[in-house]
Amino acid sequence: MIKQLKKVFALSLLALPFSGCTSLSLGIANTPAHFFKGAVIKDIIFDTKTELALDIYQPKGQTKEPLPVIVFFYGGSWSFGDKSDYAFVASYLADQGYVVVVPNYRLYPDVRFPAFVEDGAHALNWVHASIDSYAGNPNQIFISGHSAGAHIGSLLTAGPEEFGVNKDTQDAIKGFAGLAGPYSFIPKAAEFKAIFESAAADDYRPMQATSYIDGSEPPMFLQYGEDDKTVYPINVERMQAEVKRHNGCVAVKKYEGLNHVDMVGVFSVFKRYQAPVAKNMVSFFNEIQNNKVSCNE
Repeated sequence: MIKQLKKVFALSLLALPFSGCTSLSLGIANTPAHFFKGAVIKDIIFDTKTELALDIYQPKGQTKEPLPVIVFFYGGSWSFGDKSDYAFVASYLADQGYVVVVPNYRLYPDVRFPAFVEDGAHALNWVHASIDSYAGNPNQIFISGHSAGAHIGSLLTAGPEEFGVNKDTQDAIKGFAGLAGPYSFIPKAAEFKAIFESAAADDYRPMQATSYIDGSEPPMFLQYGEDDKTVYPINVERMQAEVKRHNGCVAVKKYEGLNHVDMVGVFSVFKRYQAPVAKNMVSFFNEIQNNKVSCNE
């Protein structure tokens, strides 16, 4: 029955190939997540002031040892999206042996930079303080994200103290994996200028992850699609160059034929065959834990 459903939805997905992460395309991508055999704990409040919540995905089966944790920040131009839309990402990562956390963050026009980054910091602090109650290892935290979420994650990795990440939490962050992240972009569109208006007086440097690189960051893995016309490769190139300049650890992977949305779409079982983006992210985090990570590739 499940195989038949996969075939039906795979055909549907071919007709609607993640053209813009619409609710319909996300709904199709999330269909197999309904069959996730692990545990999902939803709507845990991590910030009582804003009432922001997160979801936790745990792998199937009992484990005596706490599991490493991945915190995933979704994209959406800092103005739309919800944690529930990315069950297909979280369930895949949990199936690889990780406790996965997907937090919400406030969106424009309700807030502007740096509020949503600070929300991410609150989520990370909560994870470090509380994830041991959910089978997670509070001292093995990995950050990941797509698009705007990769931007948020990169800022929290490169400039954690600037946005409210506690010192103990900073020490627990072991790696970052970004998907199609705008790490050094300068806003051009009116909406983006409005979102980041507080950074304009300083040539937008405060909102660029490249501004905070000093070589002390944990290993970074930057993946992007060659056909991305939303966030251009120059963002990855500048980030890579800045990390190398400070003798940090960074690995980069480019995928032919993938566009901006594909970089998260390939986490879906229906599109995973297109490129090993998800597999490579997990391998990178595994290598860090095994002290075998390859830097500056």
